[in-house]
Amino acid sequence: LLKSNLKKNNKVYQFVGSYNGLEDKLNFKKIYDNNSYLKKNIFSINKTKFYYDNGISFDFNKEDLVFNIYQNEPYARSYFKNGKLENIKINFFGYSKNKVNKSKLFEIDTIDENGITGCLSLINLKVENIIIRSSDSDCEDSINFINTKGHIKMININNSKYDALDIDFSKIKVDNTIINNAKNDCIDLSSGNYEFNIINISNCEDKGISVGEKSSAKFNSVKILNTNIGISSKDSSKIMVDFLEFQDGKICIEAKRKKQEFSGSISYFKNYNCNGFAIKKFPGSFINNS
Repeated sequence: LLKSNLKKNNKVYQFVGSYNGLEDKLNFKKIYDNNSYLKKNIFSINKTKFYYDNGISFDFNKEDLVFNIYQNEPYARSYFKNGKLENIKINFFGYSKNKVNKSKLFEIDTIDENGITGCLSLINLKVENIIIRSSDSDCEDSINFINTKGHIKMININNSKYDALDIDFSKIKVDNTIINNAKNDCIDLSSGNYEFNIINISNCEDKGISVGEKSSAKFNSVKILNTNIGISSKDSSKIMVDFLEFQDGKICIEAKRKKQEFSGSISYFKNYNCNGFAIKKFPGSFINNS
């Protein structure tokens, strides 16, 4: 459903928000009834649950509010779910590459049995003034926010095997974002409302910032280096950028329609420096870069 490819009884379903009757209509079991979900280890921080695989270890300093997470096996996952996280620093340390048994990598899916794509996910949460860091992630997303609201002081992600930061169905404001080395997108935003103050990203092999699926996003200051596509807006999304500097890539800005169930996108750029790199507007989309 989240990937927009659910079809049942010749009806195609597109998720655009919460709908209480969907479970009954599709006869899905709740995630709490899923045995794979119950296999997760659980640790509680007040009313928030921290779920983690056997390949994850962690330590929590209650006085300094520092939560360190260690990935001891490839693709091991962890996630915070429900409740509120406030004034906490979360550090995710990925599995060391030189310890990976390459013969086993193809036996492990990048998405777990509960559909979780992030090595570290934050689900159904309220967040306030948190700092979150990740390094050496090997999951489809290094950090994934799902249905989360609030304020994040800083996000810092290094060395992602796929996407670095993925945010879905959320309403989030981020003060400072630093991302370096992602084999796919550095920032992927879908179906939500987002505001980023300062962004510094580099070495994204696909897109620096991707905004899609009817999202609204505001970016105050963005610097993107050595990245294939700087900012990509698509699929009924609207973005506003106060300042953009793009260097060493192929496409600085693009606006397009990717999925047939959406229209094009609208992009406003107040100040920008593409250093001669391309700006591409596809039919049905609009870029105001005057």
